[in-house]
Amino acid sequence: MMLMIALDEMLAAGQKERALAIEAGEIDKDGVPYITVVVDGGGESGGGGPVPGKELAAGYMKGV
Repeated sequence: MMLMIALDEMLAAGQKERALAIEAGEIDKDGVPYITVVVDGGGESGGGGPVPGKELAAGYMKGV
């Protein structure tokens, strides 16, 4: 039951993000809507533990 609720919530959030991207005109050359994510580094000063996906996001932002 919880899995279905979580899935429904994620799908609804994805549909909302898609609609917002289209409304903002953020559509790539293939017609795929996208959202822009701004990272401010605030997660680095939090609980002292590693930030999941930090290395991946940093590599993506640097074009690696």
